[in-house]
Formats: sequence, structure tokens, C-alpha cells
Amino acid sequence: MAAVINVNETIDQHPISAYQIRVLAMCMLVAALDGYDTQAIGYTAPAVAQALHLPMNAFGPVFSAALLGGALGALSFGPLPID
Repeated sequence: MAAVINVNETIDQHPISAYQIRVLAMCMLVAALDGYDTQAIGYTAPAVAQALHLPMNAFGPVFSAALLGGALGALSFGPLPID
């Protein structure tokens, strides 16, 4: 028969390890880099618009589609089980 482990007690009794801190730091870095591309397009859009001779308001649907695609992808593929 398997032993019963109280998860709350185990977490409370063990200190945070260096490994856990490294994993948290890496997750934060991934989140920051993932958001960077979304923010960077805001700075580069004026130069791209000027190079393509397009008005800035033409980029609104492009920005919206990128965020909508990311949201739909996260909602669709996030719950999929990994086997």
C-alpha cells in the first residue's frame, strides 16, 4: 500500500531551494522575452509604415490579429494533454 504524503506539511517543512529559485527566474525570463516581441512592434511600426508608405492606422488589425491569435492558441493548445 502506498504511503500518504501531506503536501502542505512537506512544503512547510522544507525551505526554498536554489533549484526552485532558478526555475522561477527562468520562467520570469521566458515571460519577459515573450512579451518583448509584442512591445517591440509598437516601436518599429512607424518605421515599417513609412517604408511601406502606409498610414499608421492600417496596422491596427495586424496588432489585433497577433494578440487574438496568441489568445486562441493558448486557449486551444494549453489544455491539451502531453503524452
